[in-house]
Amino acid sequence: MRVFTVIAIGLALTTGGSFAREPGSFKKEVLPILEAHCFKCHGPENQESGLRLDSRAAMLSGGDFGPAIVPGDAAKSFLVEVVTTDDTDIQMPPEGTRQSSKQEAILTNWIEDGAVLPGQMDI
Repeated sequence: MRVFTVIAIGLALTTGGSFAREPGSFKKEVLPILEAHCFKCHGPENQESGLRLDSRAAMLSGGDFGPAIVPGDAAKSFLVEVVTTDDTDIQMPPEGTRQSSKQEAILTNWIEDGAVLPGQMDI
């Protein structure tokens, strides 16, 4: 993981991980990132590596490499690892435009704050 991940996790802790607590923040901030960078390969139509990222239950059960998220612990979340790494063997997306530092921080904060998806219960 890049040093950025540590900084983003620190930001999540010092800001209280405000992203998931604000009404509509998932739809406004997290969902557009997943739609732009993840759903083509890990959405309702395709699930490469057995991973689907369009529901909380699917993220928790994960794919071939285990759970995509560990709510409340971004450092243990595979999703954070693959979107922040410089390792071309595992970085996501593998081609095309990657997430910005701000988008990485949004995903990290959302996971640190419990990875809440409106209307979806914990499993």
